[in-house]
Amino acid sequence: MAKPGFSNIEPWLYRMLFVSFVLPFKLQTLIIILYAVVIAFFAFREKVRLTRKTWLWVLLSGMGYWFYILYIPLTSAPDLSELFGFLERKISLLIFPLLIACHAQLSSRHFISEIRWFVFPLIIAILLIHMNMGYLVATGREVVQHHVSYRILFEHISGVHPTYFGLYCAFALVLIFLKGRNNVHSNKVLLTICSAILWVTLLFLSPKSVLLALLVIALWSIFLIYEGSLFKKFMLLALGSMVMIFCYLSIPFLHERVNEIYLSLFADSNFVKNNSVEVRSLIFKTDLALLRDHWLWGIGPVELRKKLNFSMAVYSMYAQRPLGVYNTHNEFLNQWICFGLPGFMSFVALWIMHILRAVQCKPIRILYAFTLILFGIACVTENILSRQQGVVFFALITNLLLFMPEWKPKIVGELEDNRQ
Repeated sequence: MAKPGFSNIEPWLYRMLFVSFVLPFKLQTLIIILYAVVIAFFAFREKVRLTRKTWLWVLLSGMGYWFYILYIPLTSAPDLSELFGFLERKISLLIFPLLIACHAQLSSRHFISEIRWFVFPLIIAILLIHMNMGYLVATGREVVQHHVSYRILFEHISGVHPTYFGLYCAFALVLIFLKGRNNVHSNKVLLTICSAILWVTLLFLSPKSVLLALLVIALWSIFLIYEGSLFKKFMLLALGSMVMIFCYLSIPFLHERVNEIYLSLFADSNFVKNNSVEVRSLIFKTDLALLRDHWLWGIGPVELRKKLNFSMAVYSMYAQRPLGVYNTHNEFLNQWICFGLPGFMSFVALWIMHILRAVQCKPIRILYAFTLILFGIACVTENILSRQQGVVFFALITNLLLFMPEWKPKIVGELEDNRQ
């Protein structure tokens, strides 16, 4: 039951949090601080008490942050400032579980009721970004010749890495799909237009892990959710395949990104030095070499960064061109190499907790499952917890899904199929 006074401001808390993903980082940080202050005030005033099970979830959700804290005494003095930078960047992993757990005790209003404040600001941001991009290209200030220059310019204007922005778009598409499927009163035309804008943006950015996750979600939806005959399911799959082939042939940036995979497999080694897939292969080999040497206790985040930079410098010498510096591009390996077997097991336990919770929470089971697919596949190819936008998005959405199903609100019916 909603607490007096809190129910009036709660919708605006959700709205600020969701809108913050298209705002500058400093404004997003201020919004998170404001959210924390409001939740802390009402939790103290209402004397909120959490159960032991909830405390266990809070502890496990924030465990990744505690490993960084435990590494403070193990880090040399010159490297402490960098470690403190990691701590500052990842603070959402620690505070969101506790804040949202307390929030869940204060109100019965589900975050899904305000999710449009995530979707529509994202659509507006996409339109403004491309208007700005079109102006810069038209005036000759910028040149977009291939997918790399497009992604660089997109990140420069938006301030968000293309992979993270792709995650935003994919999550919005999932929300639109579930709402349009189960809510007969939804505006189909508006949802179709929004979906088209999000899809085109995704195909232009072409984050491979996000597109792979959406492929898995599409197959799940066709064969496990769609209630038509097997023939209709395969016809739907064929139609979707033809649409993607058309997009591949008609969108140059998508064409280039897909061709990278082909060239990395079949082109000669001199050519693929400029291929991002080949660079990923080098990073993965480096990750495995470090893992073999430090699989038990890890080497810490600062030392990992140094060793990766050194390895890429050596590869650059062999390639006779600068390859840049990279992280592990795999969140599971990153946790393992940084914090050893304990850190890896803690991260795996976090995923097991979410999977079990998704199975238990029938009201939002499909949304929970699709979200875990998005984040899970992204974690295999990216360090999604290396930047603020990834940390905040992961911490906020997963903890909302973890704690809020306790409310079981009517609004959930808009996203889940309750016809059974």
